[in-house]
Amino acid sequence: MLGLLFTSENNMIRNVEYQAGLSLSDYVIITCNIQVSSQNQKKAEPRFRYHKGDYKKMNQNLLEIDFETDLNALTAEDAWTFFS
Repeated sequence: MLGLLFTSENNMIRNVEYQAGLSLSDYVIITCNIQVSSQNQKKAEPRFRYHKGDYKKMNQNLLEIDFETDLNALTAEDAWTFFS
């Protein structure tokens, strides 16, 4: 019988057991416990894609707004809502 279990670390595999094969097969079933550890990976922070902005269109839209007339009578909260 030859059963090989390859690992990248020593003592990674524990409790190796050989069980009877299936039907008339020459093979045996190998069961074991594998101990692995995981490292917490830093979550990717969102990045803004400023290079994809249509700045000409934004500038055109802002030029079409008469801020003095449109925002003059608004409260700070209403003015904030105006832009959102």
